[in-house]
Amino acid sequence: MGRSFNGVLYLASADETGRHRGTVVVIEESPFAPPARLLEDYRNGVVDGAGFVRRYRWDLRTLWGRDRGAFLGLIAGATGGADLTLVDGWGDEPHAPRRVLAAALRRVAGAGRKPPRPVGPPGDAGTSRRFAPGAAGGR
Repeated sequence: MGRSFNGVLYLASADETGRHRGTVVVIEESPFAPPARLLEDYRNGVVDGAGFVRRYRWDLRTLWGRDRGAFLGLIAGATGGADLTLVDGWGDEPHAPRRVLAAALRRVAGAGRKPPRPVGPPGDAGTSRRFAPGAAGGR
């Protein structure tokens, strides 16, 4: 059965210190930080907010494949009466990393299992080709 956050996962920007509760995870200083290349692409206009979210989700899925314990540790920190606040320096941006990571954590906690496999590499929006190692066209 999936776990529930029970309302103890908080989101706040770095300057909203009054909203920080319990354990504070600064995303930029954690294993969940968006890769430097993605941040550079966003700053240079190579990707917009939606593109940033797609690529960051892809990176989180890759991290899930390498280190599920990192995700499960955050979920554990936001269950059982403990408080956890995800913080980043992105202000009110709708595509702030804290929002993307929180959605991923909620999905994993709610499903109680591995998230679905990626549908294709970042930037291939609209494709329905599933990525499967060894399959025709796979990597």
